[in-house]
Amino acid sequence: MSRKVQLMLNGKVAGNETLQTAIARQRTVEHTIEVRVTSEKGDARRFVAETSEVDLLIVARGDGTLSRRAISRKTVEALPRSGL
Repeated sequence: MSRKVQLMLNGKVAGNETLQTAIARQRTVEHTIEVRVTSEKGDARRFVAETSEVDLLIVARGDGTLSRRAISRKTVEALPRSGL
């Protein structure tokens, strides 16, 4: 089953080789993965607001995205599945 995934990353981890390999592997099994990289304050909130029709939202830690509550519980609950 193919899934549409949005992966939100801190710019500090976006170049991680292991992460890039995992993304490439998932794409070979026909998952659509949109990678969004946060670089400034407000990016995470904006990216979530722009998220539509995804099966899975994955937020990689490292920049305080979750601790700043940039992604509200209500927003996350509105998505089909979330990996935080």
